[in-house]
Amino acid sequence: MVYFNPFLIPFFLKNPFTLEKRTYPVDFGFPRKYKYQMTIVVPEGYIVREIPKSINVKTGEESIVMKFQSQASQKNIIITFFLDLNTPHIPADDYENLKEVFKHVTDIQNNSLIIFEKI
Repeated sequence: MVYFNPFLIPFFLKNPFTLEKRTYPVDFGFPRKYKYQMTIVVPEGYIVREIPKSINVKTGEESIVMKFQSQASQKNIIITFFLDLNTPHIPADDYENLKEVFKHVTDIQNNSLIIFEKI
């Protein structure tokens, strides 16, 4: 078995939002978009045993949207990750949603494994 994390260059190693409670807004300065795509050729003599599950997470107003998709065929695996921070200002009362989305972001980037099995 070969275990492979497709995020060779993660955007966030850990969740930057760890406060229990926040009383002031988060200011990103400007809207941001992060995009990561990877196509992996399945090595000869191996099959894909497992790929990460696709997941979409967003805040209620879609001010933050995260999409993670993984698809596999016999020859290729396609990984797509999008994180859209559509507004530069997140109010303090939306902090828990922001924290939850970034929890998913860091979990996906640190714990997504593709498992290949030798045939």
